[in-house]
This record gives sequence, C-alpha cells and structure tokens, in this order.
Amino acid sequence: MPTKPPADATPRQRLALLLLSLYAQDELRRAVLHFDDKHRTGLQHDLPGPAASARALAEALVAAMDHAQIHAFLDHVALDRPRRSHELDELRPLFPRPPADEPSN
Repeated sequence: MPTKPPADATPRQRLALLLLSLYAQDELRRAVLHFDDKHRTGLQHDLPGPAASARALAEALVAAMDHAQIHAFLDHVALDRPRRSHELDELRPLFPRPPADEPSN
C-alpha cells in the first residue's frame, strides 16, 4: 500500500491512505471504538466486518464521516500518533468545517 497518494486522489482517498499508513487494521478498529465512546458517533456500525480488507475498512470509515467528524477524528489520531501530526494538519484544509452558528439577537 503506497503511503503517498496519487496526484488525482480525492481528499477522502488521501485520508484513507494516511489512516492505512498510521494504523494496522485492528488498531484502526480500536481507534474508532474509542472515538465512538468519546464522541457518541456510532461510526463502528458503519464499518465492514472483520473479513474486510484494511483498505475497505479505512475507506468505509472515511465515507461515513462528515467534515466535523473528520476534524474530530484527526484530533483523536493526532493524540495517538503525535509524530505524524504534520501529515494530519496537511489534510485539514481539504475538509472545510461548516460555518459556526451565528449568535441570535
């Protein structure tokens, strides 16, 4: 599995490839479980079963997350893999955060 995505890779493909370079398949599943417990997302229910490949797992995870969840997951991963946080930070701009609700008067 190449760690450098092809030039035409989508942001979600780039994220999936990065996750594959950061985690073994069982580690990624544990990271999702921990993330679910902390953020109450239920992402684990959107993942393929244990017979799925690591790539299928990473792609399903990335497909199941909205941009806000992606940013929270990147924060979670940065705590697990602090030496690779620069790579995570490079992906953040590819997933724009939704505008914050403006205060009502």
